[in-house]
Amino acid sequence: MAAIKEIQVGGNVRCTVVSDGQGTFAPPMFQPLAVFWPTAPREELDRQLAKRGMPGSADLKEMTLPYLCMVVRVRVGETERVVVVDAGCGGLLGPNTGRLGESLALAGVDPAAVEFVVITHAHPDHIGGVHIFPNAKFVLCASEHAFWKGFLAEEPNVQNKLVFDLLKDKFPLLSARLMLIESDGQEIVPGVNVMMAPGHTPGHMGVRIHSGSQELLCLGDLVVTDIHMAHTDWAYSLDFRADMITETRNRVFHQAATNRSLVFLSHFPFPGLGHVIEASSEGFQWQPLP
Repeated sequence: MAAIKEIQVGGNVRCTVVSDGQGTFAPPMFQPLAVFWPTAPREELDRQLAKRGMPGSADLKEMTLPYLCMVVRVRVGETERVVVVDAGCGGLLGPNTGRLGESLALAGVDPAAVEFVVITHAHPDHIGGVHIFPNAKFVLCASEHAFWKGFLAEEPNVQNKLVFDLLKDKFPLLSARLMLIESDGQEIVPGVNVMMAPGHTPGHMGVRIHSGSQELLCLGDLVVTDIHMAHTDWAYSLDFRADMITETRNRVFHQAATNRSLVFLSHFPFPGLGHVIEASSEGFQWQPLP
C-alpha cells in the first residue's frame, strides 16, 4: 500500500520516505537462508535471529522486504529543487509492488516536477519505476552503467535470465536521460551529494543529504537486514563482491556512527530510518528512529 514519512533535515531540506510496496521471498522460487545469509555459520546465524525474535534457520520459511525510496525537496532561494533517490520496482516484482506513484501523490509530489532521480544501483527494484518521471535526469555511477550495459549486450544464460528480462526494457529508458557520476562527493543540487559505496554492485552509490549541521545518508542496499550490520563480512546473495562490500560497510557505518548521521536503508522496515551504533563486541547495531 502507499505510505509516506516526512522528516526535516536542517532548515532547507524536507525529505519524505515513499513506499513502492513490498516483496516476499519464499520457496519454491527463493530460499530465505540462501538469499540473505548464504555464507553465515548456522549457530551464529541462529543466535542473531533469536535476538530479533525471528524463527531459527531451520524454521525460517519466508522473508518480506519493503521497497522504499526517498524524495528530497531542497529550498534554494525562492526555488524548490526536487530529487528522488531510487525509482522502485515499477510493478516488476509482483502485485504488491509498483506503488511509488500512489505514494508520491500522497506526499504531494508531481513526478513531472522531479529534476533528478539518483539511482543507487541498477537492480530491477531500483530502476523499475523510471518510466513515471517524464522530465527527470537519471543519475548513475559511470562504472555501474558500463557494467549493466555490458551485461545486457550479452545473451542471457539460465542463471541470469530473470535479471536480464527484468532490466532489458527499463535500462534503455534510464540511459536515454543519463547523468553519469565519475567522482565521489559530486553535487547533484545544493545539499545533495553522491557517495561511492561499491560492493553490492560495481558502482553502487549512496546519497548524502545535508543542511546546516544535520545530514541524512541514503545507503541503498549497503545492507538489506540489520544482521549484516552485526556481521559486515556476511555477504547477501546479490552482493557482487563480498570483500568489497565488507570494506565499504565498515567504512560507511563507522562514518555514520561517528557523525551520528541519520541513515536511510531501502529495505529496512518502514520508514527505513535510524542511526548506526558502533558496538565493540559485534560490529554495528541498528537503532530505528522512534
